[in-house]
This record gives sequence, C-alpha cells and structure tokens, in this order.
Amino acid sequence: MKPGADRSFDIRLPDNLTRWRILAWANDDADAFTLTEATVSASLPIEVRSDGPARVFAGDRATLRASIRARRNDVHVEARLQARGAGVDAARRWNGTLAANAQQSISLVANPSEAGRIKVSAIAASDEGEHGVVAAIEVSPTLR
Repeated sequence: MKPGADRSFDIRLPDNLTRWRILAWANDDADAFTLTEATVSASLPIEVRSDGPARVFAGDRATLRASIRARRNDVHVEARLQARGAGVDAARRWNGTLAANAQQSISLVANPSEAGRIKVSAIAASDEGEHGVVAAIEVSPTLR
C-alpha cells in the first residue's frame, strides 16, 4: 500500500459474546514497524449463560442455573431452563421484563438417579431476538 493509504475489511466473529482484541502491524521500506490495537465486543440483544457442575454422582443434588441478560433495550423475555437424562426430567420457566443491561437468573435442582449424562438447555426469547445454550453434565455411578 502507498503511504497514507488505508484498507478496511469485514470479519465475522463467532457468537460467543465476548471481547476481541485486534492487532494490526505494518512496516515500510525502511523496515520501520507500527502497531495499532482495537477492541471489538460481540453481543446479542439477549444473552443466555448457564452454570452447573461438570460432573456429579448418581444420588447427588445439583443446582443448575441460567442467567438471562438484556443487552441493549428494555425487553419482555420468555425463558426456559431444562434438564433431562440420568433420571432427571426438570424444567423451570420465567417470564418478565428486563431493563437494558439487567439480568435475571433461573435455577432448578437436579437429582440424578443413575449414571449417564444430563443435557441442560437454556433458551430466552423476546421481540428483539433469541439466544440459547446447551451443556452436558456427566453423571458417574456412586462409588461404594
């Protein structure tokens, strides 16, 4: 590129609701280098995150949670947290209005009765969009 010229391009970021740090280096004919940095945030109108253990034992009592956050505007949200598998079949719903940048947590208790895997899903929807996450919790047999 000629001195003083600039170039722009589009990049597609994964939907992982995080901040990205972008670094750009340039050099000239005299081997002089320059570095420019920028930070880009990836977000959705509604964000859902889940929280639970990675592994439990049959007979344990585990609390599973999901957090729903409204990022940009006040929105009416319908949310559902669900857990199925290893003898667990539980769900919890929440309906309400979230202010911009506010969050709401929903939780349920899972008591797995057998070894296997619990599939946990959390979904939230509003007029501005929807978002969901899925996680798996390993259930090991009880040691005797």
